[in-house]
Amino acid sequence: MNFDEAKELIEYKTGVWIKLDDDIPKDREKVLARTEDRLIYLLNYSTDLYKVDEYDFCNEKSKSGFYDYDSEFGYYTMSGIVEFMHIPE
Repeated sequence: MNFDEAKELIEYKTGVWIKLDDDIPKDREKVLARTEDRLIYLLNYSTDLYKVDEYDFCNEKSKSGFYDYDSEFGYYTMSGIVEFMHIPE
């Protein structure tokens, strides 16, 4: 691999952080999400959390947000997300 190929691969893999004020992920899209404290998580996004799971998100009807699943505790939401990045295919 030459320098130009390596540079192109790095640019493709790094992606761009997008502020939530500018855009939101697609419904049910898995993204890298960064918090106010600069911590990074791999999370899903939904425009209606209730449609993801009616039991765990019973009070979240018509609310959007970032979520994930824990095999011990079930679905949970993550707050404080300020930026996200699409995962390269």
